Amino acid sequence: MTLTLRRTFSTLFLFLVLAPCSVLAFVENVTHGYANCVTCHVSPSGGGLLTPYGRSLSKELISTWGGWENSEQPLFGLLPASEKILTGGDIRTSQTFRENSVQRSGRFFLMQNNFELGIPVGKVTAVGTFGTQEGPRGTPERGEFLSERHYLLWEISDNSRLRVGKFRQPWGINDPNHTRLVKSLLGFGALSETYNLEMSYFQEKYEVVLNTSLGRVDQPRTATSEKSFSANFVHFLEGNSQVGINAMIGESEVQHRFLTGGFAVLPFTKSMYGLFELDYETVNPVATPTKDEKTIVSSLRLGNEFFKGFRAYGIFEHASKDAMSGYVLTQAPGVGWQWLPFPHIELQMEYERKTVSNVPREVEHVGWLIFHLYPL
Repeated sequence: MTLTLRRTFSTLFLFLVLAPCSVLAFVENVTHGYANCVTCHVSPSGGGLLTPYGRSLSKELISTWGGWENSEQPLFGLLPASEKILTGGDIRTSQTFRENSVQRSGRFFLMQNNFELGIPVGKVTAVGTFGTQEGPRGTPERGEFLSERHYLLWEISDNSRLRVGKFRQPWGINDPNHTRLVKSLLGFGALSETYNLEMSYFQEKYEVVLNTSLGRVDQPRTATSEKSFSANFVHFLEGNSQVGINAMIGESEVQHRFLTGGFAVLPFTKSMYGLFELDYETVNPVATPTKDEKTIVSSLRLGNEFFKGFRAYGIFEHASKDAMSGYVLTQAPGVGWQWLPFPHIELQMEYERKTVSNVPREVEHVGWLIFHLYPL
């Protein structure tokens, strides 16, 4: 087995096992008529702390069985929800599977372990997560304190928000799986939160988000820490679908880049839906300024909700990169399912068959099963 082959598949596997999945964020709810993230979440870009209305929907809309009265409240209803202190958190375990011509392996590990707190004071809400870095044995800084995000959110008006602090920049579809090629290859994968200033404005038919990132100001010596400016525009169609475009310019000590893309979340029937994202990146390395590296990456997911709380889907991921080291094409078709049987509980399984053009005649089979408990 060549060194290139070893490095390629090791990288693919690390993308899978080291990525702590995002907080609860079900973009498919767009097709149920909830196109704007702030309907259910405190964060303008979705995920994380739920609003009181979002909590009720977690029981009424996305769970197979609603359970007893107030089961959607913290600790399955043992703690009453409070408007003065908002609580959330995620505990995830993962069973991974990997097979190629060289080896066959599997791992079970704690993937995510955090607590999230939000304190509203007037029109300003302070939000922060508190937890530990998790992952399989050998994960850097495993077991050490980790705050994935912490920020202040100012509700300027009913239609506008100003946010400052550490969080992930909004880009494309807010898919909680950060091993997706549209996330991991473009810098929006695991632990990609940076310090940002963000302004969002939304109306019934559209949303505009402007974001400027200062990179990792807490790690000033990190050469790859990127400063950037991005703009996102989303148009809501008929209240149950969305089409959006993004653009970003960024620079670090090692490169300058321009990134643009588009995405769509569309219902085909009452139960069938589709999610599509296409992005194009141009990178100009500082060391070789005359040679740009170009990347096209896309993701297509078609799913069906067979009954309340249970979805099955097919997925196809694609990435083509033209760099100094040559042209590389990655393709990954797959299938998966997601089940939310009860408020606070989620199960998801996925399998993909990955091929990389610079590793000819080699196929990587990758699968995972995740158990997700969000007790608060």
